[in-house]
Amino acid sequence: MKHIVILGAGFGGLQAALTLGKQLRRHHLSEEYSVTLVDKNRFHTFTPLLYEIAATSPETATNLELQTLVSFPLERLVRKRGVAFMQDTFVALDLDRKIVALSKSRIGFDYLVIALGSEPYYFDIPGLDTYALSLKTFDDAIRIRDRVVSLFRTSERNVRIIVGGGGPNGVEIASEIRQWIPELDEECGRKNCGAEITIVEGSARVLAAFDEKTSEQAMKRLHTLGISTLLNARITKADKERAYLSDGTSKNYDILIWTGGVTTNSAVNSLPLKKGGRGRIEINKNTVPDEAKYDSVFAVGDNTLLLHPLTRMPTPLMARPAIVEGRVAAKNIIAAITKRDRRYGYPFRSYPYIAPLGGKYAIAKVGRFTLSGLPAWIFKGFTELNYFFSIMPFPTAIKVWFKGLKIFIRNDRLG
Repeated sequence: MKHIVILGAGFGGLQAALTLGKQLRRHHLSEEYSVTLVDKNRFHTFTPLLYEIAATSPETATNLELQTLVSFPLERLVRKRGVAFMQDTFVALDLDRKIVALSKSRIGFDYLVIALGSEPYYFDIPGLDTYALSLKTFDDAIRIRDRVVSLFRTSERNVRIIVGGGGPNGVEIASEIRQWIPELDEECGRKNCGAEITIVEGSARVLAAFDEKTSEQAMKRLHTLGISTLLNARITKADKERAYLSDGTSKNYDILIWTGGVTTNSAVNSLPLKKGGRGRIEINKNTVPDEAKYDSVFAVGDNTLLLHPLTRMPTPLMARPAIVEGRVAAKNIIAAITKRDRRYGYPFRSYPYIAPLGGKYAIAKVGRFTLSGLPAWIFKGFTELNYFFSIMPFPTAIKVWFKGLKIFIRNDRLG
């Protein structure tokens, strides 16, 4: 039996696996080809909801309840889709011999999808990786939540929070913590205390990768919430209590949260493939790396660099492009197996994006239209439900979504 291996179970890798399982059955190829999804973690994490996890009180939901909302067992997701799951860590890759070395075993492949994702990037800023809290995993979100709760229980003054990075993750976590503060004050028995939240952003505006109208609306919302923004400013050094800025000033903090950038998973560095910025594998529109002799190898998601053919701008590191890349890679593998001349290309278009900014408020850009406030927040909820439908059976998706809605609406700040 021939073997298709997928390294990484993020948005792109999981979608490649599920699409392959479906297409192999459709073409009656399940007896000839097997699919193995490899990831070091047992769970697929729905990262767009991590900001909610990081700002949900332990009195509202237990860690286990919260985990079931964003972390889904991979074996359960794929076992009825004709895909095997292997929990193991990628070590090395021999592309010529078509062998993947893992920490516990070695497996051969006929087709390979590289979807190893990204990790926080600290730009070699001294002290940042030591003292800043990142927001990439469920454990990261719980670590932030616990740190905030601990400070509110023990501090007799305003808690000082600095968020490094004014992109989507930065504005989301800052806004949600801001809305959480009245509830925390009540739970911890504090009076006349709160938090001073500051976003430090190196660009001239927050959400700099989005259009100016969206950025302006986000700035208004942040100011309404009482969140300070330091624009055209960069953190150049951090120690245990202070962040030093590019203008020569510094700010004391109690919590430093870093959302200022990601880089390719370090495991990709050793691959003999052409790399672009931050070590990302350069791929063409068919999700094939720019190495002609490796036509059985595909790459998707955050570990790739795909440039728009006209603007030469890279595809954004967001869930939707990764999902589409995963599906494109799967369809191209099926096309190669069935010896069809057609190859599928990545559909370059402006995908909708949503920035939740505390409570029942979000900003959403859908084509030419921009939604804000409650309508955008509702649209966000249905977008999440749609994703759950794509990876789970219908009843399970509904159950998970409603459970999350119930828990998060329990928070006073959502009222």
